[in-house]
Amino acid sequence: MIYIVSGLPCSGSSLVVKMLHAGGMSVFVDQPENPEDDLFKRSLDWNSFEYLARFPEVIRKAEGKVVRLYSMYLYNLPPQNAYRVLYINRDLQEIADAGHAISHDNPQAMFLRVTQKAFLLGAHRQRVKNWMAERENIEFLNLHFAHMVTDPYLQSLKIRNFLDRELDIEAMTEIAHAQNEAQAANKTEPMTVPA
Repeated sequence: MIYIVSGLPCSGSSLVVKMLHAGGMSVFVDQPENPEDDLFKRSLDWNSFEYLARFPEVIRKAEGKVVRLYSMYLYNLPPQNAYRVLYINRDLQEIADAGHAISHDNPQAMFLRVTQKAFLLGAHRQRVKNWMAERENIEFLNLHFAHMVTDPYLQSLKIRNFLDRELDIEAMTEIAHAQNEAQAANKTEPMTVPA
């Protein structure tokens, strides 16, 4: 079994991966883990996903582990493996605001690009869920970023039950609370439509 955390970019998948890691699961990453690294400063990403379409066997190295994979790359998963996918949903305006927070070059242009693509992103999200529902080798659980923020304990229980793994629910909840506190301290103003 390969465990995947997915969703649109800036949907909150990074937080969920960190929660799973804190809960006791191994994460499939490009760089070897250093136990001394601060979890919040560490990137728990697999950046070789672009090879998945041409070399689908690379995902087999993630057997028994968690891997973060944006939803547009789910189509490249080889059918001979079994997957459990945690799909993170987030309001498209919040995704735009999150993108603004990490893009300081031209925030107005960034807002317009995301706004123009909002309908397409929503349509993609529905298409990929329909696609997963038709796959016999994929089980998926819909999660909502807003619920991860407001009630991480309950969401962690849902994740544990779905993944059928022994997870440290308290540690997962602590990660969510710590992330929320860090974001609150660095909160930026939401984007507004430029005049």
